[in-house]
Amino acid sequence: MNFVVSDLQVGTTYQVFARTICGGEDGNSEWSDAPAKVRTQYYFKDSYFFGFEKSEGWERSLKVLIVARAYPQQHNSMAGLFERDQAQALAAAGMDVAYAVPDMRSIRRRRKFGVNRFEDRGVAVYEISWPIGPMPTALKDFAYRRSLTRLYSSIESTFGTPDIIHAHFFPYGLAAANLSSTTGVPLVITEHSSLMGKDNISEKTLKRAKAAYDGCMKLITVSSFLASRIQLLTGHESIVVPNIVALD
Repeated sequence: MNFVVSDLQVGTTYQVFARTICGGEDGNSEWSDAPAKVRTQYYFKDSYFFGFEKSEGWERSLKVLIVARAYPQQHNSMAGLFERDQAQALAAAGMDVAYAVPDMRSIRRRRKFGVNRFEDRGVAVYEISWPIGPMPTALKDFAYRRSLTRLYSSIESTFGTPDIIHAHFFPYGLAAANLSSTTGVPLVITEHSSLMGKDNISEKTLKRAKAAYDGCMKLITVSSFLASRIQLLTGHESIVVPNIVALD
């Protein structure tokens, strides 16, 4: 698959992950700890990435767990498209990527229930499907939390413990924040949601979004407008990284 993406987009995402793991900020001297703590095999050759050469101790690739709405397939070809394209781009860049999908759609959506795992273009996809369907928001958030916790056990036993969790959209960020809190794995959230750009956003939605952002160590937004809007509404600053788009 080819991507409409500069090395800068993948590299910026990687740097956000690395800074989160190392606990450093832009220009912080803690960057010097990054090679020892991150230990990734992939070397970004340009200066706006790491600029570190491989050395002894670079033992393995960075392990990333992505939490998303869905993994697009024939029966569900659009939901999760941005998340899947980024996951495949990160895998192509040399990272080990697992992809978690709590699927709470109704029984009318025909699929295999329980935990399912498959590989696609270097991404290890884990789905947990329960035929729940529409429900009140609070119950849905609870179901996502429980399902993601259950799915994580399968992920950890086969993929290993991730170095970082990367959730997309605040409802899934809420579940991921709970998982991050219980496992100690740091969390990054990427916000795409057009809800955050609306003038009439509800207090309930705003409260849920803020709770998700409060639970992450770094927040990414996909546009400058969304970054400004979220800072105004929640006080959270973010790093802008545009969506990755696949050509085929």
